[in-house]
Amino acid sequence: MQANMDRRGIKSNQKWYLSRNGNSYLLRNEANNLYMNLSGSGFSNERNINAVAMANSRSLFNFFTYGGYYFLQPNGGGNYVLDLYGGNNMAYRDNIQIYGASGGVNQAWKLVKVTTPSPQPQPKP
Repeated sequence: MQANMDRRGIKSNQKWYLSRNGNSYLLRNEANNLYMNLSGSGFSNERNINAVAMANSRSLFNFFTYGGYYFLQPNGGGNYVLDLYGGNNMAYRDNIQIYGASGGVNQAWKLVKVTTPSPQPQPKP
């Protein structure tokens, strides 16, 4: 399964829970409980991001802030960051991969804290 962007709006498959693991983070998808993961071995341009049931060392990411946005770097990934394939071309914006950091908007991610409403007490019968 590849990590894809849905242009129609925020769906549960676009929500990821972050959990700290040492100095890095794991990202778990709300819809299917799979972890974001860098496919294959090594680091190179256009290596796809996929989702796996069991987190591993390729599921760890680091966050760097810039101008209110974040760049997500695979742990140990050097200059590579998450990249929305196709750059600014809307026709191709459906696959997430890694690519050498360029500072482009297709590499900048906005994190939004999602609050879950507290359960309301149920009246006793």
